[in-house]
Amino acid sequence: MLGGAIRRNRWATVSALITVGNAVVIYSVIRYLDSRGLWNLSPPPRVQSMVSVWGGLSVLASFAIALLAVGKDESKAFAAVALCLSLVSFFFYVQ
Repeated sequence: MLGGAIRRNRWATVSALITVGNAVVIYSVIRYLDSRGLWNLSPPPRVQSMVSVWGGLSVLASFAIALLAVGKDESKAFAAVALCLSLVSFFFYVQ
C-alpha cells in the first residue's frame, strides 16, 4: 500500500526527501563546525560558504520539484505537504 502511494506521488516524495535530507545534513554540519568554534569566524571559512550554497540550491530544487508535484502527482494532498515542507525549510533557511 505504501509503495503504491510512493509510486503514484513520486515527485512529492522526492521533494520531501530532499527537504528532510537537506535539513539533517545542514544541521549536522553546522552543529559540528559550531562545536569546534569554526562556524562564526571572520572571514568565514570556505566550508561555511559551501554549506550556504548547498543549502540554498537544495531548497530551490525541493521547491521546484514540489511545484512539479502539484501539477503531475495523483494526490494533491501529498503534493501540498511536500510544498509546505519546502516552504517551511525555506523560511528556516533564510532566518
